[in-house]
Amino acid sequence: MKPSFGNGVLTVKKYLILIAASIFLCNGMTALAADESPISIVSIAETEQVVMNTKGEKEVKRRPAAKVMPGTIVIFSNTCTNNGAESIEDVIINNPVPEHMVYIEGSATGEGATSTFSVDNGQNYAAPENLIIVEQDGSTRPAVESDYTHIRWQLEGVLGSKESRVVEFRARVK
Repeated sequence: MKPSFGNGVLTVKKYLILIAASIFLCNGMTALAADESPISIVSIAETEQVVMNTKGEKEVKRRPAAKVMPGTIVIFSNTCTNNGAESIEDVIINNPVPEHMVYIEGSATGEGATSTFSVDNGQNYAAPENLIIVEQDGSTRPAVESDYTHIRWQLEGVLGSKESRVVEFRARVK
């Protein structure tokens, strides 16, 4: 299921809860299938709104992104939890940049995580400065944020038993 546009409004459906982020667990040479994995991912899509608090001060609150207009910035957060009894190394989280959205430069974050990007639908990942686009005429150019199709986070160290980490990024609705 993909987000749909109707009357210029992007409807972010429940699929965002599952947008998630494919997970790869690489302990040595072994990779676990997603249904065998002790890792779970909960993904949410939110927007930020300025509201007045009880003291009459402005503060920024996050709200679920149900319907968003072009130009709206959506925050995609993935909470990765190790539900197993043992620590896990080399956890990788892949997240597509949703169709009709453009990644916002520098917004991929995660404590204890390194992010890389793909411009070829998740087949290859690299740091932004190493991403190249090959044009139809064979010429090349450096990739820009609007070329990104996927984001990958490599969690540093181990993800302990019952431990959770959050990674997120922001994207603007086209």
